[in-house]
Amino acid sequence: MARPNSPARSAGLAAVFFAALLSSCATSGRAPARPVSGLGTLLVVPFTDMSALSGPGVTVRSPISGSVFTTGGVAEGGAEALTRTLTASVSALGYTLASYEDAIGARSLALDAKKGLSDKDLALETARKMGVDGVVTGFVYRYEERVGTTYAAEKPASAAFDVFLLRASDGAVIWSARFDEAQKPLSDNLLDVSAFVKRHASWITVEEFAREGLTAKLAGFPVPGASKPQEK
Repeated sequence: MARPNSPARSAGLAAVFFAALLSSCATSGRAPARPVSGLGTLLVVPFTDMSALSGPGVTVRSPISGSVFTTGGVAEGGAEALTRTLTASVSALGYTLASYEDAIGARSLALDAKKGLSDKDLALETARKMGVDGVVTGFVYRYEERVGTTYAAEKPASAAFDVFLLRASDGAVIWSARFDEAQKPLSDNLLDVSAFVKRHASWITVEEFAREGLTAKLAGFPVPGASKPQEK
């Protein structure tokens, strides 16, 4: 029998590591983003801090999908950081983005015209009053910073959010994404070797972790095109 620190055991661990690496590389490809017609201009609404509305440690439902999240702390600037990443990523796809500063007046008009609007309907009414084709809106439920250092974290970074692309004309959800995770060590997820290597085997900040998660989700965001939209 091989001893715990024997060459045979080391070779076995190495084999597992490289098998996981190959598997990760083989499955990391994502389906290309589909084109969608009739959505050339978009309004990106800043992320809403759901923890600030409900308090931490509370079970809440997404205002649009109804999915369940448990709120946590949202570090200062978290919603703004997610909004910057979202705006830059959507703009890079070729959409024309309306200024949210210009949307504030339209939002006030929508509220005056229809009291008690839901988050979804308010976003849609604002988009319609601005004359844009669609609206992107997101909600952050947890954005907790790591506790510890880069290589010795007592608690990893953790984030939870969801984001939606809605068509202004009929309110259809054209695309959506959900993220609810805490950073894991390689030993807990051998199939995530690519992330382990990308992070230089370190515990990253919540801003880095959330940006990485949102960017990965946005790989499937529709691009402007001439084909017929494929609704969920």
